[in-house]
Amino acid sequence: MALFSYGNRKLPRSIAIFNLPRLLTCPWATQLCKTICYARKAERKLYYRCLPQRTLNYILSLHQDFSDIVIQTLKRTKKNKVRIHESGDFYSQKYLDKWFKVAKFFKDKTFVAYSKSMLDFSKKPDNFILFFSMDRTTPEYRKKWYADNLYKNALAYIDNEKVNCPGSCKTCQRCYDKNTVIDTYFHQH
Repeated sequence: MALFSYGNRKLPRSIAIFNLPRLLTCPWATQLCKTICYARKAERKLYYRCLPQRTLNYILSLHQDFSDIVIQTLKRTKKNKVRIHESGDFYSQKYLDKWFKVAKFFKDKTFVAYSKSMLDFSKKPDNFILFFSMDRTTPEYRKKWYADNLYKNALAYIDNEKVNCPGSCKTCQRCYDKNTVIDTYFHQH
């Protein structure tokens, strides 16, 4: 089994994707997240290898040498863009810091993550693009924390009325360039 997948229906094959099991690794999931989680479909029905791979990734993420394992894996690929957590989230500070170590090692790669986590992002490297995700069920105190956080690059909202995401990273790539990142509104999956 591989740590990364490469591309999907919306992401091009040029992006390495690292996933974790849904909800198990989402301590800050909102009620809407829990209800409509798009990762559920892949884990339950579509791809029989999906949940076992995400579970293996989670087990590896608990290891002290997780960062080194990821670094060795990414050294063997020419992919310059890494999407962290198409499924899952930063479930602890220790885990987040492991990803910061990876990003600092690869100054020539761009790392992108959407998160609801309320952790210390002050050590975020420059090549790590961070979106804080919100929806209509996000508590107000968290919306304020996300909006005021100095380390984010942008905010991401699920809002069917204000959609400004074209729906495919294959054609856009805006979220993978820190110079073009903007607050983004997504259609609910």
